[in-house]
Amino acid sequence: RERDEHQRTFRWGIGNKFRSQSENRFKPVYKPHPKETVVRNDYYESENPNIVWEELNESWEVYWYEHNKLTARPFPVKKWGVERAKIEAYNFYEELQSSGRLHERTEIASPERGVFYDRRTQDWVALIWKDGRPQSRCYSATKYGLEGARALAEAKFRDPVHGVLPARRGGGTPSRLKTG
Repeated sequence: RERDEHQRTFRWGIGNKFRSQSENRFKPVYKPHPKETVVRNDYYESENPNIVWEELNESWEVYWYEHNKLTARPFPVKKWGVERAKIEAYNFYEELQSSGRLHERTEIASPERGVFYDRRTQDWVALIWKDGRPQSRCYSATKYGLEGARALAEAKFRDPVHGVLPARRGGGTPSRLKTG
């Protein structure tokens, strides 16, 4: 053989056409079924950045944006087999392209400097200075809606002292219950 290859043990087993049918999968599913085979060195590389080898589950994953959300679908080696899992992932990606389900990640532009959208926490963040110290205030897009949270963050940025939401002083014993 002229190509570069290496030994690899697939912890969850190697599937085939028979195993790709759900009634014929390895049982019990949660138990490892180690299988050793030879794999070419460039097997884990993909020219498409949306198709990625996922080491933990030993599968090829296809990533795409649909309805402004990142979606992924795995193609495990334990179900499809070594080469076929990669082929199925590429075929699925082409199917997504042909059906028009592939979309770009939507970018949310910052309205002004000091106000931005944090994708991880799904908040609009206002960076402010209060009493000579930097502070940040986050407004949840889930709670207030995307535009509502943005409006709150912009208002807080413009008026950092008084704010935009009522301040609720909490803690301590209510005055009516205090003695003396």
